[in-house]
Amino acid sequence: MVGNFFVKNYAALDGVCSKWLCDCVFFGISFQITKIVLRLYHPSYYRKEFTEEQMYERNGTLTLVSSATAIANNLSVQFAPQTKTAQTIAVIHEGYINVIPVYNSEIRAKYIPCVESGTKPRHVSTSVTQVMWCDVKRHQLLVVASSLGVQIFDEDGRVCKFSHPCVDMPDGGGNFARGLALIGHDMLCVGNSSGTIRIFHIPEDLDPVVKIDHKQVHKKAVTDIAASVTGGNLVVTADDSGELSLWRLERELHLVSMFPTFRYPCTSLKIWEGFILCAFGSGHIRVFGTKTLSLVCEVAAHARWITAADLAPDTGYFLSVSEDSFVKVWQISKRDGMVSLKFSAQVQDNLLVGGKFLCSGGEKFCVSTYESCNVICYCA
Repeated sequence: MVGNFFVKNYAALDGVCSKWLCDCVFFGISFQITKIVLRLYHPSYYRKEFTEEQMYERNGTLTLVSSATAIANNLSVQFAPQTKTAQTIAVIHEGYINVIPVYNSEIRAKYIPCVESGTKPRHVSTSVTQVMWCDVKRHQLLVVASSLGVQIFDEDGRVCKFSHPCVDMPDGGGNFARGLALIGHDMLCVGNSSGTIRIFHIPEDLDPVVKIDHKQVHKKAVTDIAASVTGGNLVVTADDSGELSLWRLERELHLVSMFPTFRYPCTSLKIWEGFILCAFGSGHIRVFGTKTLSLVCEVAAHARWITAADLAPDTGYFLSVSEDSFVKVWQISKRDGMVSLKFSAQVQDNLLVGGKFLCSGGEKFCVSTYESCNVICYCA
């Protein structure tokens, strides 16, 4: 009877596999197990997996001056203003920033020390926590968060235009800035180790940069900040306890909602099409609605800590990298925020610490790995 079921429904299987499976059935293996085995050997199963795995191919390696430090979100991309394609990348090594060209060999690689303005880099003891390029009206600026606070450099990272210590109490050591986001075209949002958010207005001529708000929004250190890019002036913040808060910037920050904690730090945040996309130390990706203010989707995405995430705004592709050595690309549904896996690849024997798309459509991306000078690139 079981043999007839097999022949009727899986006659399209290759001869060798069919024979092996038939023998297994007739030698007494239970029907439930047989059904699982048949699924694994069915050709359509392989066609589906082949399509996913071949979405991207590894197509090159960029070489850093010095290896990547084990901190979250340790990769940033500078986009060319006209083409919106990647021009250079930045990867942190302790108190230094590797700046490497992506395509143009005429652009020189740089190794920038993070020191107090006006001092010489004899011995760099700074700990850099995050780097971000941002377009502020006519300028591209390099923003650095570190144990020195926040610093705003020119595009090349050579001239410091502005700095602020971002300290809320007498410095007893261990203070740092972390969490960077540009709100609109001229508002810089910066978090710190005390759970405080500061908002700075950056004028067109960069002088003076003015602090316009200062608010204690978390009890633990801020881990990341994201702002909406399509208007609404929404800002989402996260901290080491996993707490998330949604804010609206008017003349100052106004709390919209707080979301439940999940006992693990939220390492990376994005806002897209009315959804908040969150990556957690537990390996989960969670999606919240900015209108419903509730959890709409949860995925156990990785076996270990998610160290970085990124979004391709034109397509809704969501990139996640993890300590489990896997990089994955997900599709976020614009309709309901549901998450589906598009691509997965293992960078064997490597702990991934950063990942970024190299174009707004998500056709290319790269990942950085701990204690390695290699930044690995993928292309669709």
